[in-house]
Amino acid sequence: MLAEKNTMEEARCWKRTSLLMGNQFEITVVSQDEDWAGQLIDMAVDKIRRIEKRLTTFKDDGETALINRNAGVQRVKVSEEDFENLLLHDRFAES
Repeated sequence: MLAEKNTMEEARCWKRTSLLMGNQFEITVVSQDEDWAGQLIDMAVDKIRRIEKRLTTFKDDGETALINRNAGVQRVKVSEEDFENLLLHDRFAES
């Protein structure tokens, strides 16, 4: 138990603030290794940017914009992840 406590005391909070999806995000990783923490933060930023690209209504190439542009006109193929998110949204909207 003492060794576990010492390990946690050596860990630090590594933070980065980024403007993503029109908002300020602060991403924090607790780690002893600054390089590893930086890689994890980079992965988080990349994931948020991918979500933004697919779901934004402010860019013409996002899936949401494509869906809205074709609403009532023709079917639109979306990623499996976005399809699952739309189903989840419908479930919450009904409750």
